[in-house]
Amino acid sequence: MSMFKRTVYSIGIFLISAVIAGYSDSKYQQFVGALYKIFQGEKLVFFGKYQLFPTWTFVISFAISSVIIFNLVLRLKARKKAASIVISAIALLITLMISSYVASTILIAECTICQNGIRTVNYSSIDYDTHAIISLVMAIIASIIYSSHQRRKINN
Repeated sequence: MSMFKRTVYSIGIFLISAVIAGYSDSKYQQFVGALYKIFQGEKLVFFGKYQLFPTWTFVISFAISSVIIFNLVLRLKARKKAASIVISAIALLITLMISSYVASTILIAECTICQNGIRTVNYSSIDYDTHAIISLVMAIIASIIYSSHQRRKINN
């Protein structure tokens, strides 16, 4: 693929990913909130509303990571591309679960004025962007490892 085509595809993927991230931000926030509830059960009580608009940090980081993963899997065969994308998605979900568990546990551990061990937390006080960036970085790392391993197999 020529450099011009690769650049045009990358720009297109960036724009499409940014739009998808913008529209899916509320579902992402609900998912992270649900993970907090699952991991801490009755120890966390939420109030308030989720953030109304997506943050630029979330949108841009999702779009950039999509472009990076696209460029990493570009030279792989179709099956290997699909495998790399699935591995990246699994890494993203696992990392998101781990970071949500750690953050929700810290919320409970640092609580000094809890009544009966129950902490009230506003939905907007969760740092969704940090969870997203950590998870996206781990997805990119997983894609880098898989893609480089597959390229080494082809070259040998």
